[in-house]
Amino acid sequence: MLIVEPMSLGWDGKMAELSYMDGKGLIPAMFISILTADLYCYMRKRDFGKISLPDTVPASLSDVFASIVPGAVLMVIYIALYAIMNKAGTTLPKLIYNAISPSLTAADSVGFTIIITLMVHIFWFFGIHDAALSGVLAPIRDGNLSINAAAHAAGQALPSIFTTPFWVYFVVIGGCGSVLALTALLCFSKSKQLKTIGRLGIVPAFFNISEPVIFGLPLMLNPVFFVPFLLTSVINGTAAYLTMQVGLIGKSFAMLSWQMPSVIGAFFSTMDWKAPLLILVLIVVDGLVYFPFFKIYEKNLVKLESGEEDI
Repeated sequence: MLIVEPMSLGWDGKMAELSYMDGKGLIPAMFISILTADLYCYMRKRDFGKISLPDTVPASLSDVFASIVPGAVLMVIYIALYAIMNKAGTTLPKLIYNAISPSLTAADSVGFTIIITLMVHIFWFFGIHDAALSGVLAPIRDGNLSINAAAHAAGQALPSIFTTPFWVYFVVIGGCGSVLALTALLCFSKSKQLKTIGRLGIVPAFFNISEPVIFGLPLMLNPVFFVPFLLTSVINGTAAYLTMQVGLIGKSFAMLSWQMPSVIGAFFSTMDWKAPLLILVLIVVDGLVYFPFFKIYEKNLVKLESGEEDI
């Protein structure tokens, strides 16, 4: 009711604006659902409008009657809100998006991509999973993806770059830390420990799972790898964003799965044959960034394993 805007109502037919029924309605949907649940629980806990019934009435039936007034209050609130919005010639989603549109526009930018990538990886370096930020990122990424999907289906230009597949397939190649290139280096290490970690971690990294390397190497709380751990994904995100912005690579409009290898996911999310080539180039770049830090860490471990230094 709050996202539909009547355009023409009559006996001959009805027309309404339904454009916010897709991904653009995610933010107002969350607002409405949170408000509904919280207000309902608030009224129920305080027995607001509770109808007293005899003890002979079953508890399940009494519970139904106790919900009547809170439910009616919520309906009145939303009817009144709809009436106010309709009188003002707008809807709740339009009002919300007009208020936050500068933030949403800024969120789909190369600057935001760099900042949020750094934040996610700084959190990860200290052992905080990127899921801690998904409450902020998911609505932005999924909303942009839904908008792109609708535009693609309508044969229109795709408006957004920062989407869920953009993050999964182009930014964090091999999982957070972009560790796919690093696992390949580890597989050929002179250190037995690093070689073992590389062989164990390369298959999960191919499917965008980086935890075996983050915790096994470890990358987490490891000062040697702090710079490349942050830098590789920032490079990936910046390069991918700019190539999409200038039109060298198509923008994403489809999401396969988080565990889809980046080379495959990049193609099917954009249907652009140049996208997998970009992924291969970025993997090589990630390897070059990790290489000097990997050699420093390898040198120290080889000394420890050969007994030249005490553990």
